[in-house]
Parts: sequence; structure tokens; C-alpha cells
Amino acid sequence: MLPTVDTDVAIITGPRELQFEQETLVLEGMGPREVGAETLYTAVSPGSELAAYEGLQVLRPDRAHSKAVGYCNLARVIGCGEYVSRYRPGDLILTLESHRSHFVCGDDEILLKLPPGDYDAAQLRAAATTYLFHQGYAALLAGELKPGQYVAVVGLGTLGLGAVSVASRFGARVFGLSNQEASREAALRVGARRAFDKSHRDEALATFRAETATTGIDLVVLTSSKWEDYRLAVEIARAGGRVCILGFPGRRESEIPFNPLDPTWFYRKQLAVIACGYTPDVDIDPRDIRFTIRRNCAYLLELILAGELPATELISDVVGYRDLGSVYERIAAREAGFRSAVITWPGARDDAAPEGVLP
Repeated sequence: MLPTVDTDVAIITGPRELQFEQETLVLEGMGPREVGAETLYTAVSPGSELAAYEGLQVLRPDRAHSKAVGYCNLARVIGCGEYVSRYRPGDLILTLESHRSHFVCGDDEILLKLPPGDYDAAQLRAAATTYLFHQGYAALLAGELKPGQYVAVVGLGTLGLGAVSVASRFGARVFGLSNQEASREAALRVGARRAFDKSHRDEALATFRAETATTGIDLVVLTSSKWEDYRLAVEIARAGGRVCILGFPGRRESEIPFNPLDPTWFYRKQLAVIACGYTPDVDIDPRDIRFTIRRNCAYLLELILAGELPATELISDVVGYRDLGSVYERIAAREAGFRSAVITWPGARDDAAPEGVLP
């Protein structure tokens, strides 16, 4: 193990200001329960990372100024503290570390270790999207999804498509709503039975009545931050239904154009509006807490590697880490059909593509 390693870290220093800072990471002085790793691939989470890039309302006030971004990191272990027993150099691990070439973390911060295997670059890139699927999976768990229920996903970006594919995999009847044709087509490919333009509300409602045995939509997953989409979500949910919110309504809007708790849909329909995003992050016996981030991600990774969750639908491009800023600009420009990108780091070595080139 090298005593130190030079590290490139992606930092957002202001609105639309991304730079790479170099740090010297001291591996020789790692704590007894720490692990050192070199990043192979990271996946971009478009919603949260674009918000940080554009300087929108900060969700973590302690990171209001200079902040690292990203949380989907696939890496290779390069060193372990003396009391680390679960991991060894060469292990492939998934963590919530940001876009950076190397890092040191506690062994209890690692989400999972990939099973032993001879993985190609495409499989590793797909594995980096695991936590993007987890967002939708966690919303479905929070909404207490049951097989055979009817689900509508409002907003068919990266998280929305992940939610559609997971819900379909679990036996739900899924409908998608988006104003982008490419996203609606993608939703059909990953398991939605129908996909609608969000502006065609009446058509969608008529279809829901006709194709849900008059039950209506049991669970709506909202991935958008627009108030108009929040209103659509609460309107299409059935009486007694649930609306799980993955987006941040109003984050990009200064005024609320209607009463979000209007009795028409809140009191009369007795809706449950559920904030999603928190999952227990503890290493605990499953009889105490069955669904934790680690167990959830291990399950989702198994599905991804088996080809049962369509990671390729979330990955619109693969670029070198120096082109991360161009990815943010493409997301900000609402490039048609662009959902997310996987970032290649030098640690991928022979698996890495030239910067900015899709393998």
C-alpha cells in the first residue's frame, strides 16, 4: 500500500462553477477501522447534483459553500486498517462517496462488497447505478407497495424510470407520465403498461378508470419538483391512496400557485402524502429492521447484474471524469433523451475509455 496518493475531487464552488481540487490522501495513517479505495466509476444523480450545480436551495446547510457532489461510487479497495475484517485489497465496493479519484472511509460506511467474479467494464458501470434504483425502491417500500396494485410515476427521468422498472419487477401495474416523448418510450421499455403526456390529464384519468378495474391508482411516485406535477400526483391518486414524494416540490419556484392541502384531494380523498429519501443506515439483524440501505442495495445489485433491472436505460453516456461539468450542462439544457451518465476514473485502468468517449 502506498503511503500517500494524489486525489482529484470534484467540487462545486458556486453556481455553475465546478472545479477539481487536488488533495494528498494519507493512507499510511489510516485508522484501524478505515478502508482506502480508488474509484473506478461514479454515476450522476441528475436531480440533486444539478440543483447543487445551479446553486439552488441547499438541503444540507453545513455544505452551503464549497461542496463535493455525487453519491454513487464504485471503487476498488487499496488498503485496510488493522481491524478491518470484511474487506481486503482488490475487493470491489459500492459506497456513497462523492465524485473523487480516491478516498478513505470507515468500514461501516461501505454499502456492500461485490460478489467475487470476473466483471467486465459494462457490468461495473451498471453496478454504479445501484443507488439510483434504490431511490425509487425506497419510495415503493415507503408506500407499502403490494403485488397487483396500480402505480403511477410522475416524471420519467433517471429516478422515475428506476421506480417504473422496480415496481413492474414487483408485479405492480405501472403507468408513467412525462412531457418528454423519449422518456415515455423508455418507460414502456422498462415495464410501464402505458405512458402519457402530463398535459393529457383527462386521457390519463379515463385510462386509469378503464384499466384499473375501477380501483384507481393506489400509489403515485412523484420525482418532479414542479408544483403542477405535485397537483397532478394528488389528483390522480385514488381515494385512500398514497403519494410518495421523491422530488422537492417548489424548489425551483418562488410561489405556490394553489393550496397543496386543498380538501378536495387531501381531506375528502384521505390521501397519505409521504416524504421519501430516508432509509435506515444501520448494520442490524434483519429481525429488528429488515430493509436497510445495505440489504436493499445488495438485492438491487443482484438484479442489475442478472440483467433484471435495466441499468443501460439510465446511462445515456460514459465520459471521463474531466468532462463531469459537460454532463451537468447537458442535464441543465434538458437534452432530449439524456438521463444520466457514468463517469470513468483513472482507477478503471484498461477498462477506461478515453475522456469524453463512449466505449
